[in-house]
Amino acid sequence: MGIEPSENEKSHPDRVPAELPPTPPETVDGENSPSPVDFPLPPPTQEPSEILELDKKTPDNHVPRDPRLIRLTGVHPFNVEAPLSDLYNEGFLTSPELFYVRNHGAVPQVKEEEIPDWEFTVDGLVENPLTLTLKELIADFEQVTCPITLVCAGNRRKEQNQVRKTKGFSWGPAGVSTALFTGVVLSEVLRKARPKRNARYTRYSSSVQIQFAWVQRRDEKTVQFQNDMGKRNRRKEYEYQNRETKDQKTIGSSV
Repeated sequence: MGIEPSENEKSHPDRVPAELPPTPPETVDGENSPSPVDFPLPPPTQEPSEILELDKKTPDNHVPRDPRLIRLTGVHPFNVEAPLSDLYNEGFLTSPELFYVRNHGAVPQVKEEEIPDWEFTVDGLVENPLTLTLKELIADFEQVTCPITLVCAGNRRKEQNQVRKTKGFSWGPAGVSTALFTGVVLSEVLRKARPKRNARYTRYSSSVQIQFAWVQRRDEKTVQFQNDMGKRNRRKEYEYQNRETKDQKTIGSSV
């Protein structure tokens, strides 16, 4: 049924369009309610099972990989994107073996049976500091699944470098991937930790130490580079902590 024109509109037919828009459908509760939108299913996937020859002499000699991936920074560390045609053929979602990778160091070796006991801590400007294992996170919080697109900030930098050289390496147009991610909404975890009124930001850190420099021969320059990196990182952390202590309101507080 269409919308009936008002008396004012009837008296000025020249102002009324020939066909009025249809009446919006009524909201229906119960069994006839519209069903939720379904996510598209991931594309067919075949998990790599072989270690590539390129990786056998690197710290990543335990990681099977798809040979189609294009390496952008040499053999190691592993920074890759899929061939654009293969990525396009994947459709909306990207299979795990063609997901782009951005690494600064080696892939750590882990034991699957230990993963449920991995733990993380939420502390800082909170009233209820938390330390939870992955097992507890899954059991105590609602899990949600969302399609999320990740894109490297350097995507298509190769074209930029052809116009004006930048500091980053040359990504092509395929440094982007989309997948269905399942996990816990961060706000739910923070709500349980109860941030204080003056908390403003979240800051993330890891206990895993990454070896930034990797060469087959450890010469003096490499050792010096690694030592300098450690000194600079410690100095920056010390300076940040001092600034935060002296003027926490200016710097912003972390949760």
